[in-house]
Amino acid sequence: MITEQGDQKNSILRLLKEAVEALPIGITVSNEYGQILYVNHAEAINHGYTVEELIGKDCRIFAPEKLWSSLSFDEIHLKGIWKRESINIRKNGGLFPVQLISIAVKDAEGIPVGIVVACEDITDRKKAEEELIQRQEALRQMEKMKVYGQLTAGVAHEVRNPLNAILAITEALFLDLGDKPDFQSYLAHIRIQVDRLSRLMEDLLELGKPLIQSRLKKESLFDILHSTIELWNQSPPSLSHKVQIDVLSAQNHLHVIADNQKLQQVFFNLLENASQHSPEGSEIRIKVLKQHGSTALISVTDEGTGILSENLSRVFEPFYTVRKKGTGLGLSIVKHIVEAHGGHVRIRNNDLMPGCTIEVSLPIIEEENA
Repeated sequence: MITEQGDQKNSILRLLKEAVEALPIGITVSNEYGQILYVNHAEAINHGYTVEELIGKDCRIFAPEKLWSSLSFDEIHLKGIWKRESINIRKNGGLFPVQLISIAVKDAEGIPVGIVVACEDITDRKKAEEELIQRQEALRQMEKMKVYGQLTAGVAHEVRNPLNAILAITEALFLDLGDKPDFQSYLAHIRIQVDRLSRLMEDLLELGKPLIQSRLKKESLFDILHSTIELWNQSPPSLSHKVQIDVLSAQNHLHVIADNQKLQQVFFNLLENASQHSPEGSEIRIKVLKQHGSTALISVTDEGTGILSENLSRVFEPFYTVRKKGTGLGLSIVKHIVEAHGGHVRIRNNDLMPGCTIEVSLPIIEEENA
């Protein structure tokens, strides 16, 4: 009878061990001081070790050193069960997020004799959560821009009519008074301010416009960039800023579904922004790379003073500008058009040289051979 009970107990223990070894999550058993007595294969593999390498080691081997001070065995014994999210470290130094459940093991008299820890790698879950947050934020921004566009379009429409009237009156005054020096400075100032307000209204209208689907066609990204540079070379800033374009021959045939004029506007605005923040005589560089998957990355790099780190997140906000004569809508329009094409735009300061780089990523439809 005793033999049968012993056999049954051994059978149960064997089944338990097999079940623990089959679990997709890591299991570690340590003594009351944190010395590892047992780990299953999942725990060893997740952290890049063999089971033999871990037996006898301090269980803090799984945690980055900066977190050691927060690991309290006394707290685990006191709580009994401690569930939390943390960061673990692999043998190669790689960090990854984990869900931990620590269970204190006590003898019949309630004295701590060990700790069992279940460790689940939650990298995929965290990535999915971040992607969900990003999608929700993108939807909020789209709704915000929709409302903003409707509002600004209405305001711009109402303002443009009186502006046109003011401009017409100003032109009439110039005809009557333009040759009188006492009035020339005043009339010139009116014209400058009216022109500035007119450009602001045009920008506001642009910010509220959706893409017209009938204008979306298969376009050569290379041709769009070169057409933009041709336009740029006819503008005053081109006299003091040379543009250098770097496109690998194999990437001359990247194509996008786009409104040609809208993307020209994007890259022209980026060149203008770069020139306004760079010293005269400096170079602006455009680089095109095909990324993994079906995405092209176009970067515009200047040699200016760069942007304060605390302001980097604000540069695409409407009306945010550090220039005295800027409207603060140029980069907002860039962001609006790029995202309407299914792309993304970001800005960063250069690492090894002065200035900053704006990167535009756009989906490409195919890569053709010449």
